[in-house]
Amino acid sequence: TGGALIDKNKDACFFGANDFKEFENHIEIYTTPSDGIQRTILISKEDKEILSFAKWYSSGHQSSRHSRTDYCVTRQTNRLTKEGYDWLGTGPTMHRLIMSRMLNRKLTRKDHIDHIDGNGLDNRRENLRPASCSENQINRPKQRTWGGRPCSSEYKGVCQVNSPGKWSHGKFHSSIKHKGKKLNLGVFEIEVDAAVAVDRKVCELRHVINPERMLNFPERLEEYMAEVKNTPE
Repeated sequence: TGGALIDKNKDACFFGANDFKEFENHIEIYTTPSDGIQRTILISKEDKEILSFAKWYSSGHQSSRHSRTDYCVTRQTNRLTKEGYDWLGTGPTMHRLIMSRMLNRKLTRKDHIDHIDGNGLDNRRENLRPASCSENQINRPKQRTWGGRPCSSEYKGVCQVNSPGKWSHGKFHSSIKHKGKKLNLGVFEIEVDAAVAVDRKVCELRHVINPERMLNFPERLEEYMAEVKNTPE
């Protein structure tokens, strides 16, 4: 699938100082932030118009940021204001603008947008979905630190009990959040067992759209789903 690089002068009305290339089903936008590494931003062809709203950048590459995900952002411009997107604030993000176009309404603070494949620069419509805060969190990779210190377990939803004197000291506790509440899944002698308990509960309560990000052991998805199906209600 090839595509011709758009001529800046020929198609100036769609050019916000970003180089981009059109393909059959999507558009690729190219930007190089301060680290000197080129990033590729993806959008659906239905959203080509937003290239005329502003120049788009990649954020998240700065060493000072805790996030491991790059996102596409811009600065508020007169064109964005004219188009009715002043509510996006001083640092508009592309995925919120596109979701607003998809839903045909302004978004509120309670509107969370999830990148299904985990790539914050893939803003094609099929990769974006409205999500609750908990759904958005569950589709994120394992957190690396907690309170500035490395996490005690390599698995999502699992932590080692480090309170001396407690009967569970040295064991592994698993939990997940569901509908704003923390669900404790138990304490386990073996770390992997605690991670499997998390996976099973996720499969029971969620629609697993991205096993690689939502599960500790994505290769066991079919096994988990069979167990959930055979669990009596």
